[in-house]
Amino acid sequence: MTSLVDRRVGGGRRSLISPYLLFYTLFSKSVHAFNYIVVGGGTAGAVLANRLSSDPNREVLVLEAGDEPRVGPFGLHVAAPAALTKLFNNPKIDWSYESENERHTAGHGIFLCRGRAVGGSSNANALLYNRGSKADFESWPEGWGANEMLDAFKSSERYAFSAGMSGAAYHGTDGPVDVTVPPYQNPLSKAFLESCKKQGLAPNPDFNDWSRDQEGSGRFQTTQRGGKRWTAAKAYLSRAVRKRPNLHLRKGVHVARVLFDEHQGQGQAPRAIGVELFDAKNPDGPRETVMLASPSGVGAEVILAAGAVGSPQTLLLSGIGPKSHLEEMGIPVVKELSSVGSMLRDQPAVLTSFDVAKAGVSITDHMFQPGSARLRVSTVLNFLVRGKGALSSPGCDHGAFVCVSDQAAAKKQPDCQLRFVPGRGDSPDGVKSYENLGKAGHVASGCTFQVM
Repeated sequence: MTSLVDRRVGGGRRSLISPYLLFYTLFSKSVHAFNYIVVGGGTAGAVLANRLSSDPNREVLVLEAGDEPRVGPFGLHVAAPAALTKLFNNPKIDWSYESENERHTAGHGIFLCRGRAVGGSSNANALLYNRGSKADFESWPEGWGANEMLDAFKSSERYAFSAGMSGAAYHGTDGPVDVTVPPYQNPLSKAFLESCKKQGLAPNPDFNDWSRDQEGSGRFQTTQRGGKRWTAAKAYLSRAVRKRPNLHLRKGVHVARVLFDEHQGQGQAPRAIGVELFDAKNPDGPRETVMLASPSGVGAEVILAAGAVGSPQTLLLSGIGPKSHLEEMGIPVVKELSSVGSMLRDQPAVLTSFDVAKAGVSITDHMFQPGSARLRVSTVLNFLVRGKGALSSPGCDHGAFVCVSDQAAAKKQPDCQLRFVPGRGDSPDGVKSYENLGKAGHVASGCTFQVM
């Protein structure tokens, strides 16, 4: 298995800071010290930045390796949900991770989109807003159960209700995250829902309504406002928030490691006192040290919010992880923690595509000029002016949750998600199919099922 440790950014550097460097960084005028250092300006980082900096007495620094999410003309590739075909494996906004080739995946690797911009993966995902079922949270620790999580979900939502959806009992209306359904519905998507009903799969008008079973078919909710993608940066890092004098957002910097106090008492947990970083465009360039204002005080923290790949990678590079692996990579061990860098769980999709007899009905027919990779002018104007039309849909906003196994059926807890796309994919790999569409443009009319 490929290690998360990159020798360029980790190497054999010491993971503990020297007393001289500690003295210099705390008292040098050229170094700004902070109460909180947030590593990663993605979805979690944006939320933390907003809430921590709401107290004007806290100095908060957010470090993001990417830039502002401006991709395509007028930022259209991020704003238009259907333009996610232009985002996967795009180095301007995506880390472009891929797993090693495995025999269980027919010798192929699995692509893992991870956002590299302010707002993180909320700039490049499919916008679907599925919380999971109430039962998913029943095994979580005290304080994180279904009731507590529902309150948290509701407080974050600004929900636009539509026909058949549950009311205020399961949705909030005053939060910063806009939740709705896309204003575009393809005829094939409507036919899919009718087919589900004929096969005995009951309609579910709101997959986030915990008063009923999740199983059923329907429209997925999405994070959109006025038809456009609504990112974590827009929700939590508004212009007003960014103007806070105690909030500092640095873009284009990569954290090489967390720095720890080497004078902690024996048996005590390592204490983070700062980070070492470098210019993301120049990984072999000079390093910079940023320190906490009062490492031993209350409210002095380095917070890792770099995502499912970035956070464990940073821990490993900082000397926290499996001892044998760290020693193999030449990294001094600060704290042995065997679980770091393992146990990632993802939900890759398997695709099956079909042609349809009626031409001109697919979402791609509505997007592209006939036989061309050029977008229809009317489609672009409809989206830019009204926030409607084919570009306002991520494509996979219809689907179903089903119980495949007898065990799942007995518990009424779906173990399979089905997503319907009113467009023909040309690869069993979901991401590759999207990539190809972004390059080729118009394809034959058809539909695709994504099973996960």
